[in-house]
Amino acid sequence: MSEKLYYKTKVLIVDDTSFMRNNLAKILVELGFTAGLIHQAENGKDGLFTLEESEKEGIKNFDLIFCDWNMPKMNGIELLKAVRASKSYFKNLPFILVTTDSEKEKVIEAVQYKVSGYIIKPVEKETIEHALESIDL
Repeated sequence: MSEKLYYKTKVLIVDDTSFMRNNLAKILVELGFTAGLIHQAENGKDGLFTLEESEKEGIKNFDLIFCDWNMPKMNGIELLKAVRASKSYFKNLPFILVTTDSEKEKVIEAVQYKVSGYIIKPVEKETIEHALESIDL
């Protein structure tokens, strides 16, 4: 396991499946993240709203985003584009896409929008650990 300390890291998990959000949150807690600093949204639209509200309130400034690709209302790549196009603090946050899809074209598109990492489901502790080691928190 990495020597990094994650207990102060504020995370936003965006996924339309509550089981996936809760499973990822559980893994993050096992890796040393604080449960109370892990927030969830069920689609990209709600995720973007959460980020924007955190800036207005000035209290929940996030450090990291995990986001599913395929969701209703606003999918993961649309959220990634909105985050990167923003003028807010969250513009440059590490953004890890989590998906069942590994099509080359989709990976290339995500890289074009400066995705920080790409995880193929099913999500496992070792995969999350590896993704975290490759980003700067």
